Formats: sequence, structure tokens, C-alpha cells
Amino acid sequence: MSKSPEAAAFGPPPRSELLWALVTLAVFATVIVVGLSFEALAEKYDSARYPPPGNLVDVGGYRLHLLCKGTSSGPVVVMVAGGGTPAVVSYPMQDRIAEHARVCSYDRAGLGWSDAAPMPLTFDDQVANLQTMLRQAHIPAPYVFAPESFGSLVVIAYAKRHPEQVAGIAFLDGVEPQLWFQGMVNESGVFARLKGTFIQAAWRLGIVRIIFPALVPEWFDALTSPAKAQMTALYSRPNPGYAEALRAYETTPVSQRPYLAPGALGNRPVIALRHARSSQGLSAEFEAGWPSSQDRLAHLSQAGVVVVATGADHQIAQEEPELAARTVLRVLEQVGPKN
Repeated sequence: MSKSPEAAAFGPPPRSELLWALVTLAVFATVIVVGLSFEALAEKYDSARYPPPGNLVDVGGYRLHLLCKGTSSGPVVVMVAGGGTPAVVSYPMQDRIAEHARVCSYDRAGLGWSDAAPMPLTFDDQVANLQTMLRQAHIPAPYVFAPESFGSLVVIAYAKRHPEQVAGIAFLDGVEPQLWFQGMVNESGVFARLKGTFIQAAWRLGIVRIIFPALVPEWFDALTSPAKAQMTALYSRPNPGYAEALRAYETTPVSQRPYLAPGALGNRPVIALRHARSSQGLSAEFEAGWPSSQDRLAHLSQAGVVVVATGADHQIAQEEPELAARTVLRVLEQVGPKN
């Protein structure tokens, strides 16, 4: 008896279609295995070739990478990198500051040479990590903080909890809480999580490592060869701290968000160095609100001022490390010697 058209439509696929499906599956599985193996071998090579240049400091079950340079009788400068960014990108600025002062940079959990945290970190967690690391490393307060972008929220949260430990702040195109939390409403959600999942997969399969030379910004070419090699190694491997800003936004209760009232820092020196060129790294909402947000950062102190970096976009510390370093040293000079 011949099969009806309906029966044929729901029968097993033709042998040729089944063969192609198996071949496709085999190729897909092979690409995954090869990608994972390639990335694992590359990471092993990088770990041996590029060890941490600083010290690994235990902050309670995991370690943060801390690099200090220079000497000074004044307050120590503490650099705080932008969201999802290892401190290596600002080493050129750190070297310039180190010619005149003691300056420390660190990788937050999951970034650079630091261990990943066992759970997403709130802003209070970030503050606790920073304070523990500085205490364990015997770096005495008060500090002159030099935060970039998202790092400014960590510093503001730190100043809220430990105002007596803050001698001054040089915001290097810093994110300001009011604007950031408003903007993150549109920067979070399902799409952000899908984007993060895709990027993590690309890292683990070695795709980011392969295409990294096409992703580097213009300022990368000005780095020294060792800095280029370190940055390439750190950015090419899976980065568990990539989405730390999104996680901090999602896990920090509204009542615990970083906030300081205008004038909260008294007359301590505060400089808000902001970009002037339109930045592709910021959304239109952030870009539109940036000038007024920088005014609010400056107004955290009665002595606060805004300085415009006319030739830079959002990555001021990388594009113009000399200007960024001079800004930090200007705050340090206004603070004066440590009491």
C-alpha cells in the first residue's frame, strides 16, 4: 500500500538530509573542541609568560592584584579603573605619576591578574575589598583617589563610608551616580545578558584572541611593547569581571547606592576632568547628560573644579595619560604633605 502525502510529510527525513545534519553537527562539535583547546593552551602560555607584576593580596577567600610604584612623603595615590577594565590599560599614566609620588593601581575581582569573586559584588562589597586590600598591604590613609569612569562610583561609595580616608579626588571622566543609575535602566535587561553570554562564549572559544588585533583602540599603538603584550594577554582570555558594572547595578539595593551630597567633601581638592570629543563608548543618553554630571562631581567639594580635555573622548587616561597624570598631581599638590 502506498503512503499518503500526509504520512510521507511526517515520516523520517531522507537519508541525504540526515547525513548532512550529522556532518554539520560533527563540524560544529569539532570547532568547539578545537576552540576550547586552543584557548586553554594559549592561556597556559600567557600565564607563564606574563606573571603578575605586582602582589596578590588576600581580601577574604580570593586575591586582588595590587601594583605600587614611586615614593613620596605625601598621601598615596590610589587608581581605580573603569568598569570591566584591568588596571594595565592605565599603567602609562601610573608610570608618569610614579615619577613624583607613591601610586598604586589594582585589579578588581575577576579582572586582570585578580581572582574572580565567588558571587556578584555590590558597591559595598567593592568598598570592603578596596579597604581590606589597602590595609593588608599596609598602605596608610588618607588617599588621593584617581578613578576612571565606573571606578568613580566605587570611590564615591568609599568616601561615603570612610570620608576621613579621602584626602582628594581626581575624577578622570568619572561616572556620576545620578546619571549612571538613570542610564543603566536602558543598559540592563535581557539584551545585556545575551550580549554578555555571547562575548563569554567568544572568549572561551578563542575567537576574541584571534580578532583582538582588529579590536584595539588607537591609543594601543602608543603603548610600550611589554604593555601591549600584557594587555593583549589579559584581554584575550575569558574575563569573569567583564559585566561587573551590570551586576553591581542589579545587586545593589537602592538604599545602598553610592551617593554624596553636594559639599560632602568639605574643601578637599576635587577635579573632574571630562572629555570634549563625542565618545562612541557612551550612549546618547550618557553623552547628553555628561557635562552637568561632571559639574555635580566637582560640587562634591566646595573647592571642586571641572577641567575639559579638549582632545579626548571617554578614555582620557589612555588617550592622554600625560594630562591625566598632571591632573592627579595637581590634586596631590593641593592636598600637601601628609600630616
